[in-house]
Amino acid sequence: MKKSILILVLALTSIFTFAQNEKYVSMMEKTVAEMEAAKTAEDYQKAANVFERISNAEGKEWLPAYYNALCNVNLASLAMRGGESDKIVPFVDKAQTALDQCIALVPNESEVFALQGFIYTSRIWADPMNGGATFSPMAHKAFGQAIALDAKNPRAYYLRGQLVFYTPEFWGGGPKNAHKDLAAAAELFKSFEPNSSIHPNWGIGGNAYHLGKAEETVKKEKEGK
Repeated sequence: MKKSILILVLALTSIFTFAQNEKYVSMMEKTVAEMEAAKTAEDYQKAANVFERISNAEGKEWLPAYYNALCNVNLASLAMRGGESDKIVPFVDKAQTALDQCIALVPNESEVFALQGFIYTSRIWADPMNGGATFSPMAHKAFGQAIALDAKNPRAYYLRGQLVFYTPEFWGGGPKNAHKDLAAAAELFKSFEPNSSIHPNWGIGGNAYHLGKAEETVKKEKEGK
């Protein structure tokens, strides 16, 4: 009798856990899709708020905090492009707080270190003249850690290539010097398969754009223009 009750309890627990996981994945898929379709600061902020709520409810899951961090980096990027430099640091700080949660949960996850490098890169946007010397080496170190953990992670190469792309040539940057990483990322994106429907699978469009610009630069140099 006790054995039968135990089996019933375990079965009910399994069903409940499955239902919870199914609800979590469904909500994550919906919000990731909304983030990917986002165009305005309001869109990204809405997605960030949802990811934060999911992260608070699912404390053992790292992906909601990861996407919350990514949304805030995208908000910092929009602020930079919109000439609202005073908003960059607050968004980047929020991104770092969210990513710190990820690091605590998955300290050896390549995607987390790739995003860490992106966060360091975004700190440069607030003060390019002074920030580059401080945060560029930190970003490169993080990208290197991401690659060491998973040499097939295309986002690590793409984000490092993007950083080099916008770094002045006299500091070893520029489109020509970024070409190697961007080309490597393009090859890796061709065969990349995310671990699930909600794992990171972004960056291919941005990489293609920067690689195209880098290839134009390389071609012009070869032609002597």
